[in-house]
Amino acid sequence: MRAASAIEAVWRERAKRLSERPVTAAAGHNAVPVLILAISKERYAVDLPDVVEVLAPVRPTPVPGTAAVFAGVINVHGEIRPVLDLRRLLGMPAPGMEMGSGPLARVILLRQHGRELGLQIDSVEQIRWIGRGELERAGAGAMASSPYIKGTTQDLLMLLSTAALFAEMHVSELDPAKQNQVEQSQVEQNQVEQNQVEQNQVEQNQVEQNQLEQDQLEQDQLEQDQVEQKVEPHTGVTN
Repeated sequence: MRAASAIEAVWRERAKRLSERPVTAAAGHNAVPVLILAISKERYAVDLPDVVEVLAPVRPTPVPGTAAVFAGVINVHGEIRPVLDLRRLLGMPAPGMEMGSGPLARVILLRQHGRELGLQIDSVEQIRWIGRGELERAGAGAMASSPYIKGTTQDLLMLLSTAALFAEMHVSELDPAKQNQVEQSQVEQNQVEQNQVEQNQVEQNQVEQNQLEQDQLEQDQLEQDQVEQKVEPHTGVTN
């Protein structure tokens, strides 16, 4: 029993350090930190400021009558928190085991506007910084129309919308008559986020173009100065 408690304490300490890792100057200008997650062979990211804690492996307790996307509830420091199953939420194939059975699950705790929920994933990889110009609208395929994906990077990292995850938890608490209204609001919010992604891309491209032009001007000036130094007439005194 003591050994199990010690292992859990080590996990919690490592998880706390990971979730509280500061953003450094090396991250680059206008870059935002994200936590890289994995579901099967797919890689996702979530905004690091929304991550409260990477929890030690846990087995959520199923709640009868809830939607299939809910893995159940967990006890976090004496508080009960709901857990969303990201695999089920994105419509990915189940691993072949019923909820509440099998090995312990990896869960990260998210917080937004004072509310908290757990997100069940396969693994946590690392922290990464994404520049404003790296994020693009989701491409073709099933993920392109997913309200839970804000955009992708060129290496196919998909950035999750924390707002959409919390909206999913909220929708399950509503009666069917209100669900359409919430879904429409989410579509509009996703469009706003996508427009912002596109605007950021345009601004980043302009910054890069201006920098290239400035570098070229400086290079041309340097070459001109070198030429003038070579052809400068030699003045000497002869007897």
